Amino acid sequence: MESAEPKKCDVCDKSGRFYGHSYCYGVYCCNACKIVFRRAARNPDFPKSCPNGEKCRDCRFCRYQKCLAAGMKLPAHLTKNYNNHS
Repeated sequence: MESAEPKKCDVCDKSGRFYGHSYCYGVYCCNACKIVFRRAARNPDFPKSCPNGEKCRDCRFCRYQKCLAAGMKLPAHLTKNYNNHS
């Protein structure tokens, strides 16, 4: 029996057993993307723009934008406790 190919993260497209994928904040994502999103939402000093002119796609700001584009959102009961940068 052949095993099915692992599902990829909706944000960064990584797949594989080493990334700890699960359904979080409304999308199927890896642990790294889940943590980037949670930290961005909680941090009032989070960058408000890309230091590379939004061309890098790897800085914290661009990764957070990719999370938002994939559909990540905080649950309603957490939005008042977090600083959402959307």
